[in-house]
Amino acid sequence: MNLRHVLHVFRKDGLEILRDRRTLFVNVVLPALLYPLIGMFMIQVIQLTQAQQLAPPRVALIDLPARVSELLSMPDEDRDEAAKKTTAPTTGLRKTRAAHALAADLPHRTVLALRTAGLELQALARIERHERSSDHQEREGRAREQLLTLLRQDDLAGVVLNLPQHDASAPLRWYATYDHAHVQGDRAQQAIENTTARYRKELILARLGNAGLSESDLSPLELMSQPLAPAAESMRTRLAGIIPLILVVFAALGAFYPAIDLIAGERERGTLESLLSWPVGRQDLFLGKLLVTSAAAAVSVLLNLTSLGVTMALIVRQLGGGEGGFGDAIGTGLGTFALCLGILLPLTITLGALSLVLAGLAASAKEAQNYLSPMLLVVLVAALVAAVPDTRPSLALDLIPITGSVLVLKECLQGHEVPWFHLLISTGAALAVAAVVVSWATRLLEDERFCYPGLVRAGWGRFRTWGTGPDAPNGLEAMAVFGVAVAGMTLMADFFKLAPSPIRIAVPLLLFIALPAVVHCWLGGYRPSIVLGLARPPAISLLRVIAAVPFAILLSLAIGNLQPQPAANDSNELQNLITDLRSYGVIVELVCLALIPGISEELLCRGTLLKGMVRGTGIAGGVLLSSFLFACLHMDPYRFLPQMTLGVVLALLALRYRSVIPCMLLHAGHNAGILLLDRSGSADLLTDLPPLAALGIGILGVWLLLIMPSRRERSA
Repeated sequence: MNLRHVLHVFRKDGLEILRDRRTLFVNVVLPALLYPLIGMFMIQVIQLTQAQQLAPPRVALIDLPARVSELLSMPDEDRDEAAKKTTAPTTGLRKTRAAHALAADLPHRTVLALRTAGLELQALARIERHERSSDHQEREGRAREQLLTLLRQDDLAGVVLNLPQHDASAPLRWYATYDHAHVQGDRAQQAIENTTARYRKELILARLGNAGLSESDLSPLELMSQPLAPAAESMRTRLAGIIPLILVVFAALGAFYPAIDLIAGERERGTLESLLSWPVGRQDLFLGKLLVTSAAAAVSVLLNLTSLGVTMALIVRQLGGGEGGFGDAIGTGLGTFALCLGILLPLTITLGALSLVLAGLAASAKEAQNYLSPMLLVVLVAALVAAVPDTRPSLALDLIPITGSVLVLKECLQGHEVPWFHLLISTGAALAVAAVVVSWATRLLEDERFCYPGLVRAGWGRFRTWGTGPDAPNGLEAMAVFGVAVAGMTLMADFFKLAPSPIRIAVPLLLFIALPAVVHCWLGGYRPSIVLGLARPPAISLLRVIAAVPFAILLSLAIGNLQPQPAANDSNELQNLITDLRSYGVIVELVCLALIPGISEELLCRGTLLKGMVRGTGIAGGVLLSSFLFACLHMDPYRFLPQMTLGVVLALLALRYRSVIPCMLLHAGHNAGILLLDRSGSADLLTDLPPLAALGIGILGVWLLLIMPSRRERSA
């Protein structure tokens, strides 16, 4: 890489982007300016809505005391005055508004019809499920429809019935039902619930007075509470799940629109050919364009962060009851927002590289815009995790692109302490993903099919009409094979759910893991010795692999002990399946859980997937991506880190010896060793070791037996 060339391309493309001021303003600046305007508009709407005098909903009160009608129609001011005596003070951001309603004056015929329909519906609803007749649901539906029709004929939002009482000493029983499709149905329900509570309190006070007691005798304890956090901090905490989502979406938008102009736009203008003819490496050209795209995404995030801060300050100032000044509101969490920008920087690089790739696949700028929707959908799904209540960072989620970053960002916005451990893990994972994506993307300009998508295709694999195909699949092709395998295991494995345990385990692995890799190799016209790695390795490598099996087991168990363990009461279908499989004997268990997984998973993950990823992203990217997908294939968050570590070791082993046979041996030996230790009850001998000591011994043994000797052989 020539840094001077990269900066020259960055300066040239950056100036071209800045010259298009109208597009820059509409796509980057205008969205950031809209936040305060939208915030002020919503404040005005809320204030105007609160000032409006809404007509109270009409409610039918049947066979209830007259006092209930008086309480129901009590004005909001009186209800708020009464609420001040019983509720704790709240911040200005959460002002409650009490509801009131009017008791409808209905003719006797309507009252009679409502009473009959309401009592019928209440009687049907009280029948126990095991005592219901076959036509119970139909009868209940007719009663519900009849009552709803009666309510809507007189524009009623609800009805309250006084149920018949057979015992005078029994408590009163009311039955209320509401039309929630009514425009004020929720308000009517709130009014009835408040009225019921106030009437219940009056009855209690009357009975206390008759017994010579006071209200204080019934309530010997009074709780008084006072909120302490400033309104700005409260709002920041409540919006912690939404802010990361907004920032990630605008980072994607800020990166994609410049990317369209930098590749698809130049191709459409006819300047891409002259650009590729420069005496500059094509990787330098791509890196210069990537700097422009990432800078645009970072500026978009920065502008949106600033705009969100100003908007929050305005909202707090207007709705927070005058608490604090504008400077205090905008300064609250300023350090946290700065940290947000740092967290999102690796993400902007990744999104910038992906945007350039997607835009480069299109033949025109118009076609490139059509690729924005799939990219936004993927980004949205990954970022929406932050909006799920009670989601917290964890070791497994930290490694997932986008999701780990937004969860750490959410935790920073919600808490008063920065989760440094999760921050480092998620940032490291984001940087690794960015490095892999950039490494893959920079190679695309060297592919003529990427630079000139309109070239005539010669076909693929056995369907090729002319020319010679590549020796190995590309990254997208390998990902497609992996997707077919995952889809088969997810959607089709249930067809064997009723089969015996050996068939239920072995057949899906052979059909949906090994077979897609073999069929792809045959259809693509690839050599199995290259793509699947079915080449004979050196004999010494097999001996070293056998000696390294105990260290691989120790390494896997140590990593598993370092991460949080699943709850003891969690139902694990795999464990039940293994327990049933043991009844078939140790040979069948080892074949189904060690030999077949070792062969099938290595053909897919260290064969097709690794070869495609290495061709597309280089050795480092291929090892990391194939190991990550290998861990995801097992769909178990508690086994993710051990499986990914094992995947890295196996990928390095496959690359060193250019064969998957040592990987199959190590994989099968690892699984067989764990099964035999668990079967004999000797696993505690390894798990009782200090996890860090076991981790160090495992890494050292694997390094000395596998990595170091192969490096010496390669250098020799």
